[in-house]
Amino acid sequence: MAFAGCEVDHRNEMREYTGPAASTQTDLLAVNVRFPAGGVRLHAGRDGLLYRARITHCLAHTKESVTLSDHAEAALTASGGTLRRLDVSLSARPGGPMGFGGESNVLRLDLAAGVPQVIDMNLGEGESVIDLSGIRLRDFHLTAGAGDTRVIFAEPNVENAGRVAIEGTVGDIGVDLLGNANAAVTVVRGGVGGIEVDMTGAWRRSASVEIDASVGDVQLKLPRNFGVRLEVGPPWRERVRLPGYARVGDVFLNEAYQRAEVALDVRVLPGIGRLNIVIE
Repeated sequence: MAFAGCEVDHRNEMREYTGPAASTQTDLLAVNVRFPAGGVRLHAGRDGLLYRARITHCLAHTKESVTLSDHAEAALTASGGTLRRLDVSLSARPGGPMGFGGESNVLRLDLAAGVPQVIDMNLGEGESVIDLSGIRLRDFHLTAGAGDTRVIFAEPNVENAGRVAIEGTVGDIGVDLLGNANAAVTVVRGGVGGIEVDMTGAWRRSASVEIDASVGDVQLKLPRNFGVRLEVGPPWRERVRLPGYARVGDVFLNEAYQRAEVALDVRVLPGIGRLNIVIE
C-alpha cells in the first residue's frame, strides 16, 4: 500500500493529540478533516476521550494542525448543548512542496463513540479506511482523493442521519453495510474508478440512495428483506435482470416493495463501465 509523502529521503515522525473526556450526549461534535497527501484511518475510540489523533508525516515539508474549539450554536444541537468543532489538517510548509512518493503520511483518528457527530472529510492521494461503526453519526460528507477509499458501517447508527455523501476522484470507492448508517439520503458519486456499494444492514426507516457513476464498473448489493424500488438509467437499464423483481415502466420493484414498512428508493445514473447487481 503506497501513501503520498516527500520526494526526497526524510524521516517521518508521529505526533499525537488527545482531546478531553467525551462530553454529555446533548453535545455535538463537528469534525473537519483536510488531509491532502496520505492515507487516513478513522475509527470509533474506546478510551473515553473525545478524540485521539496520531499524525505521521515528514516534518521537513509538511506541518500538522489539530484544534478543538467551542461554539454557542444551540440550533445545531438537539437540546441546546455545546457545539464543539474539531479541525485536523496537514499542509505544506511555506516554500516546500507537498511531494508525492517516499515517506508515508498517515492520519489515525479515533472519535468518541458516545457523542453525536457531523463529519466532513477532504482527502488527497493515499488509501483510506473510514470505519464509522459505533459512531453516533448525524451527517457525513467525504471527498476522496487519488487512491482507494472504503467506508464501513459495521454497527447500526443510533442517530437518525440526514445525509451521507461520498464523492470519488481517482480510485475505487467501497461502502459496506450502508443500511446501518440510518441515513435518510445517501449519494455516492464516482470519479475514475469502480464503485461498490453494499446496501444490506439494519435499515430502520425508508430512504433514498443515488449512485452516480462516472468511469468504472459499479457493483451493487441489494437487501432481500426490504422493499426496493430500483431505477437505472439507459443504457444499463436494458441489461438488468433480477430474480424477484418486476419491471414497471422504467423501474424495477421487488416483491416486498408494495407491503414493506421500510422501502428503499435506489437510483443509478450510468457512466462508462458495467453494472453488476446481486441480492442478499
